[in-house]
Amino acid sequence: MITLDDLRIPQFENLPDDKLKKLRDVADAIDLEDGDIVYNAGEEGDIFYIVLSGEAVLEHALSKDAQVIFSSVQPGYCFGWTALAHQQTRRATARCRGASRFVRINGNELRRIMDEDHTLGYLLYHAFMESVLSQLFTRTEQFMSMLSHHPDLKNAL
Repeated sequence: MITLDDLRIPQFENLPDDKLKKLRDVADAIDLEDGDIVYNAGEEGDIFYIVLSGEAVLEHALSKDAQVIFSSVQPGYCFGWTALAHQQTRRATARCRGASRFVRINGNELRRIMDEDHTLGYLLYHAFMESVLSQLFTRTEQFMSMLSHHPDLKNAL
């Protein structure tokens, strides 16, 4: 059972209880163990996740033997953003680090309640945009830092 307190995460801090109840009504919880796969790259991106406990790491395969972790999602934060778009596939694999508990929200249901309640839709998209932009800026900084250490580019900088 998902409680309203489970949904009181930073992205939803401006949502009143009546809006949180609408999210709760379309959410459930899942418990996974260390190393369990939440989803694989290439799968349909139809579920949005909130980390309640544990951690989810997002990784990308460079080759069949090399995985790169590019994000670590801690309790109170979200992942599975492709669920907000129609018919998108996962670009990364999400794996549990430690025993973990997640809120799951079906993307179709989430979009439906956002379409039906425009105030909720606006508040959620605003919150989601802030989170996605923060991640984009962080990854851009990481990429630029990596480039600055590349031997072929060091002299050009």
